[in-house]
Amino acid sequence: MNPYFADQPETTVAQSTQPTPELAPVAPIPKKSKKKIIIAGSALLLLIIAGALFLVLGRGSSGAYADSLPYVYAKPQLNIDPTTKFEFTAKYDVKALQSYKESLTNNQYSDAVEVYTDEALTKPAADAQVTFSGEYSSKADTITIKAKPGSGVNGSIIGQSTTKIRSNGWGFYEEYYLVQKLDEKGKELKKPIVTRFSAKPATKLATPIVNNAVDGDGIGHLTWQKIDGATKYYVVKITNGIESIIGSTTDKTEWTTAEQDTALQSSIAAGETIIDQNFKIRSFSNSQDDIQSKATFGGYLNAGNLESAKDKKETQYGVVAVSGETDFSAYGWFSGSSFDAQLPVQQARNAQKELSTKSEDGNYTFDTLPKQTAITMAGGVTALRQVVIQPEKATISNVVVATVNDAGKTISSRPGIQLNVSYKIEGTLMTGTYKISDAHFNRDSYTGELNRIAKRNLETRPTTGVATFQYQNEPADLSKVTASTTAPATDYKINATNTLTKYLAANMIAGKEFIDIKKFMEADTRPGAYDALEEAITQNPYVIGVKDYYYYRSENIIEVRYSVDNAAREKAQKEIAAEVPKVIAKVIKAGMSDREKAKAINDYLVETASYDREGFERAISFLTLDPLARGHSAVGVLVDKKGVCDSYSLAFKALADAAGLQAVNVTGTTDGSPYGHAWNKVKMDGKWQVVDPTFNDSDFNEKNQYFGITDAAANRLEDGGFVLDPFIRQYAAN
Repeated sequence: MNPYFADQPETTVAQSTQPTPELAPVAPIPKKSKKKIIIAGSALLLLIIAGALFLVLGRGSSGAYADSLPYVYAKPQLNIDPTTKFEFTAKYDVKALQSYKESLTNNQYSDAVEVYTDEALTKPAADAQVTFSGEYSSKADTITIKAKPGSGVNGSIIGQSTTKIRSNGWGFYEEYYLVQKLDEKGKELKKPIVTRFSAKPATKLATPIVNNAVDGDGIGHLTWQKIDGATKYYVVKITNGIESIIGSTTDKTEWTTAEQDTALQSSIAAGETIIDQNFKIRSFSNSQDDIQSKATFGGYLNAGNLESAKDKKETQYGVVAVSGETDFSAYGWFSGSSFDAQLPVQQARNAQKELSTKSEDGNYTFDTLPKQTAITMAGGVTALRQVVIQPEKATISNVVVATVNDAGKTISSRPGIQLNVSYKIEGTLMTGTYKISDAHFNRDSYTGELNRIAKRNLETRPTTGVATFQYQNEPADLSKVTASTTAPATDYKINATNTLTKYLAANMIAGKEFIDIKKFMEADTRPGAYDALEEAITQNPYVIGVKDYYYYRSENIIEVRYSVDNAAREKAQKEIAAEVPKVIAKVIKAGMSDREKAKAINDYLVETASYDREGFERAISFLTLDPLARGHSAVGVLVDKKGVCDSYSLAFKALADAAGLQAVNVTGTTDGSPYGHAWNKVKMDGKWQVVDPTFNDSDFNEKNQYFGITDAAANRLEDGGFVLDPFIRQYAAN
């Protein structure tokens, strides 16, 4: 007997008609629905568990959050048998699926059904196996989803052949999202049906919670907490569903991308020029610099083509804890797109030629020494990075200067000298040398000239520097703490797409360190804990000084640690709350359009504040930018009149909220800088548009160059943490 998958109920709203969720207080999440919908048109799902058939009917709970999702949640299937199979009836020719025609290796039937590991439905599960049994006809055939066998995976990067990191059955990931996209007749559902499921744990090993960061030399760092009972940890990268072990440790709970790179370590030890790094863990076969040509793409550095030229591989990085040879934890992972975008791999030679600033005679002068150069990142994308001139390493060498005719023949030569200018590419280990001929420098004055150019390059760096937040690696003893179970009252505006985010924001505004979220996590339809926490931090200017956090899954408690005490936090909150209405009264006039309001706020910040370059320089001397400084919160730009990018964006958000604008704070990376960045998006003229007050307050950009533009024009990579995963695409600025 095969299950019948009919169309969804007529009351379902098509995805294209869904409004963007407003970041504002929302109604409470309703209690679990005990009613099963058994009517014509309900979706049915067949589970085969240990040979028995179970028919599951109906949908999960509804409410403001659930109704705003671009898909429908079915009843969750939690702690299922790891050998469970899911089956879907297909009364259509599956060969007509585009995913089948493209012969996708991970899942040929992904246009019909797919298993993901994230709520945004962007990361396919590496252990999911989708098969089809039938004659590829219009008969009632079956698409089956089950877990792949736990075979060995590639460990060649660390000198091993294959190593087993998971057992048979579901459980490699803690949680899965099974998505049905077509009905049994092959018709696209108005909203995909999502079934969240998890397998009964086959281990007592906890899942590692992994931090990631990229330091000032472009070396990636992974850290995680010690797992009780673990004897080894494997660092695993998954690219388009293919698992690869890229590192391993025993007693250590940290790993870097330089550890297994013996060639890089040898070059560093020998003081040699570094031409590449992170090469073995790159996520591309052919980079943007390899495939783009001036004739076909309009230039290696054409920003408008950056998105289309990106390598489309989906990556995950993470850690599996191991005990003995057969006991494996679930995979503690994070999305690799942002990590890859910050990991430098090699110099992009084709783009560098296009950037060349050499003089007409083919030589550099001091003033034509590059401010920026092009490199290839681990995701395959070409990025610009600042050139750091190193005057102390400059040398002079004797050379032969030849004069060549049009035919390329040497007609004369003379002895001469050459200035060798050493440089380092910011945010990398990569180094090199620019050469200046004796026609363009003087032995007696070149040191002063090099110091001048070195200062010029430092002062023209992009104005970025967002504070980063980490998972804690030293969990607390919960038996000694009392967790908050209510949302403290507050007079400050809270922005949230759901009640969990609202609850967390209220607690963090009050400086609560331990927050109980059990009542929210028991709901059938609820956001992820970390997802909601990151939205609460990013979208609420009155949440100040968050340093790191930890989610105790079994107890459903979140611990938040702050870098400011209660007095400093409350002082900053009061200062922001006092300044915002003063600014609004000054710049917002009756009858203004949303665009005029956003422009007025942007111009006010540009005119009254200045970028805190000294604070930025202090901050980047650490691996993690410190949110302690006022210059990383809205109070910096609003009250102190100076701050870095997240101070600008949070100040803009606070003012936009007061002016009645739909606006969000966005975090990620921007071309030209190895450091994180923050900016805003505002809904103007019915569509989301980028506004970057930090970049608009730069002497090196045209006035308001970053006001009311698209994502492509802004040339950014969002990190996805600024709003709940299911809603990210709804804030696209196209």
